[in-house]
Amino acid sequence: MRDGRKEWDATHDVIVVASGAGALTGALAAAGDGLDTVVLERTAPLGGTSAYSGAACRLPGTQVRERAGFDDSTEAAGDYLRALTGDAGTEHLDAFFRHAPEPVARREDDPAIAFEWRAFPDYGAAPGRMDAGRSFVPLDPAPELLGELLPLVRPAVDRDRAGEGHPDAPLSAGRALIGRLLLAATRTGRAQVRTGHHVTGLVTEDGHVTGVEARTAHGTVRVRAARGVLLAAGGFEGDDTLRAEHRVPGSAAWSMAPRGANAGEVLRAAVGAGAATVLMDEAWWCPGAELPDGTAASRRSRSPSKGPGTVSCPPQSVRTAVLAAR
Repeated sequence: MRDGRKEWDATHDVIVVASGAGALTGALAAAGDGLDTVVLERTAPLGGTSAYSGAACRLPGTQVRERAGFDDSTEAAGDYLRALTGDAGTEHLDAFFRHAPEPVARREDDPAIAFEWRAFPDYGAAPGRMDAGRSFVPLDPAPELLGELLPLVRPAVDRDRAGEGHPDAPLSAGRALIGRLLLAATRTGRAQVRTGHHVTGLVTEDGHVTGVEARTAHGTVRVRAARGVLLAAGGFEGDDTLRAEHRVPGSAAWSMAPRGANAGEVLRAAVGAGAATVLMDEAWWCPGAELPDGTAASRRSRSPSKGPGTVSCPPQSVRTAVLAAR
């Protein structure tokens, strides 16, 4: 926590910390509402673990499902999640179901955003489960749609870890989601992206969060937020100290998160400013195999479309998101 009465290096309406799916959706929403928005990302490519994901967006009652012709209801979706979660977070679940269709409709109003339903079965055997699933994904954009923005999008995990860029093919899965959100946010003319910014602290004035401190290659900078700070960074699985503190087993070397990401700095900053946390010992646990360099892959597969020996690594990630505003 830092005193906000010192000199600022830059000022924006909204600061978004990180560049995954949640972060870029928040940035697009702010910029779309006419707010001067900046995205601060610590690594060179954008997307974090979202770029590694399958990009399945599980939002019930949306127009995407309606277009696919599936008979589903928000009530059934609610029965399913409540059967899995019990009484935890009832108020949040109610808000989720009430508002889920709205951001999807708003995003699809933008020509850069397009979704379609694809089968992705609900995981749990519980009342309200849908065999065909309730998820949808972004359409795969051609590389030329993104143009000069393409190198900013993190490649798939196997290519990323090999130091390779995107193949000469449409972006798919998480890369499609990140690419489309980035394109839409950039087209507003009110969203900027700054890579190489390691946010290490929140700046406060009179009990309000008014900006952030970030470490860059040129030293520490202080960026002011006139309207608010959205923290949408990854988890802390890349930090062995925090893993031990929150009883998360295993080593940081086994994390499926991008290298150099999810080290818990933003989490520490949020907690230092008074943010509450919950479920800090939860993750997406997958069986894995140790690789020769001491890291891990969750599984190896052979696919006609992706080639032999493709590493498929769902991220082990504990996430936190905090809106700190005046």
